[in-house]
Amino acid sequence: MPTYVYRAIDQHGREVRDRVEAASDVEAIQEIRRKGYFPTKIHEALARPAGQRRAWGRVVQWHRRPRPPERVG
Repeated sequence: MPTYVYRAIDQHGREVRDRVEAASDVEAIQEIRRKGYFPTKIHEALARPAGQRRAWGRVVQWHRRPRPPERVG
């Protein structure tokens, strides 16, 4: 059974992000609504082989800005 990733709004207006297993996107939406959420986005999760971690599109590295040279004089 496919897994769907979704974003929804709860009764207090807060965003909820989670996953749900369902036979189709229609059934996934029904399950999300049964939980009391209003779905805003839903898509089928990408299948990954067991044990494989998420691959990031790019790596962000943070560096400290070099200090400006001290003035003499």
